[in-house]
Parts: sequence; structure tokens; C-alpha cells
Amino acid sequence: MTHINPPATPDIANLKYSKKTQALIDDMTAKRLDWAQEDTKLAELEDNVTDAKHKDAMALQAAAIANEPDPGTENTEAAKRAILYQVERVRHARSKAQKAGTLVSKALHTDRIAIIDEAVKNAEVGIEIWQKEVSLIQSNYELLVKARHESLEGLRMLSNLGMTKDLVQFDPGFPVSGNLVVPQVREDRVLGLLDQINKLFHPADPVKPEALHAKLGTAEAQSEPALH
Repeated sequence: MTHINPPATPDIANLKYSKKTQALIDDMTAKRLDWAQEDTKLAELEDNVTDAKHKDAMALQAAAIANEPDPGTENTEAAKRAILYQVERVRHARSKAQKAGTLVSKALHTDRIAIIDEAVKNAEVGIEIWQKEVSLIQSNYELLVKARHESLEGLRMLSNLGMTKDLVQFDPGFPVSGNLVVPQVREDRVLGLLDQINKLFHPADPVKPEALHAKLGTAEAQSEPALH
């Protein structure tokens, strides 16, 4: 089976981008889809080789029994040829998708300050919602446990006073089966990271945009971003 690596394109987060960058992202997505379709077709053609070989083998057997000339391996050769053709289509589609990905990567780094702000804002909102909702779950659970305990008071009294002992005896304890494990709402690591990013990109003594871009450019030159 022919192995061709997927196109190296950047993973895109669900953020708001400039119209120009979004257009490039859409183009990259379309080209990557084209590659995926061509790659799927290649896999299908490779599966056809086995069938083609079987057909040629059956034709050879039939020809030998009928004392006819060797029919050759037309089906097998045609299947292999179709694969060679499709491999080139997959490689071409991969190249187009990868070039589109390179353009997207450059555009993202050009707009990086706005994108960083958007990512930080989304993270802050998400953490706030997470902490609020998980705290609500904890609070509701405590209320539910209390309500359950109160609803069983009558049964506990029946047992403790022996009011049903002539016919039914039971333990007045009704422990909750299993435990509800609620994750901690503290997000020290993420919040610390957001605070660091905010201090670097929005310090008390504002850095001029061109100076910030220059600083980012220096860091970028030292470590090129990896595509996935």
C-alpha cells in the first residue's frame, strides 16, 4: 500500500480572524478536503488490485482449459496503472494543501497580536463559565443529599422505634451508593499563563505596536512555529 503523509497544515482554533486570514483558512480547508478525497480514492484503487489479479487468474485458467492463448494480465496492469495515476493526483493535492497551509501560517503570525487577545479572552470567559457551573453542581449536590436525608427520616424513625419489626426489620442507615466526584474549579496553571500573557502584551507601561512586533519577530526567528 502506498503511504503518502498528510499535508502539513496548521491546526485552526475556533476564533475570529480577519477577513483575509479567514479566506485563506477556508481555501486551505477546501484544499485539504480535496487531498482527503483523492487519498480515499487511492485506497479504493489499491483494494481493486486483488480483484484484478483474481480476474486475470480466472481468465488464464479458463483459457488453458479451452486451449486458447494466454489472455495476459490486462486487468492487473490496468489496476496498477490506475494506482500510479492516482498517486500523482494525491501528491499534487497534498502539495496544494500544504502551500495553502503555509500561507495561513504566515497570515496567522501577521495577525498574531489580535489572535492572542482573542484566544486569551475566550479562555478567560470559558474558565469563568467552568468555575461557575462546576460550583453550581457542587452546591446542587449538597442540596440533593440533604433533601434525600430528610425524605428518609420517616423510615429511620420506623426502624428506630421498631414500628414494623413484627413483619419487617431493617437497618435505619441508607448510605448513598457511590460517590459523586466533582473536579476542582481552581485553574491556577491556566490563570497564571493568562496573567503572564496579559502582562507581556498589555503591560502597565504600554509598548508601542512596532516594538511589540519587533520583539515577536526576534522570538519567531529563534523558534519557527511547527505545523501539524
